[in-house]
Amino acid sequence: MSSSGRVSSLVTESGAIAADVALAQNTLTTVITTASLGVGTWLVSAGVTVAVAAAGESIDVEMVAGTATATLTGHTSTVVGYQAFVGSASYKCAELSAVVVVTVAGTIIIRCEMAGAATACTAKATTVEGFANATGYTAVKVA
Repeated sequence: MSSSGRVSSLVTESGAIAADVALAQNTLTTVITTASLGVGTWLVSAGVTVAVAAAGESIDVEMVAGTATATLTGHTSTVVGYQAFVGSASYKCAELSAVVVVTVAGTIIIRCEMAGAATACTAKATTVEGFANATGYTAVKVA
């Protein structure tokens, strides 16, 4: 920070998955691993686009410390589920955001788990129309 109390420059990290990630039933699968975040306070947001193939399927999504020693507060978990669309799988986006206080530098991970009767769900790298960066994260150091 400058002597005026204003942030003189922001430190940011971001990334997206390069290929689809198949999710396992009742097993946590790491979908995103952030770059190493330095000691300090970060605002981390992530979006995971999932293809959910059939009724009764749902995906649990959570943000947790990976190699970092960190405390996460805020919206760190959610669930997305199937909604019927004519002739196609259901695409859903899970959005998470948290204040992450890192005391030992390292990574944060976003992981997913198919729940219930789920059999073939995927975290998507692109949208149905082929738009890139469908699953990724942004981290901004705020202190």
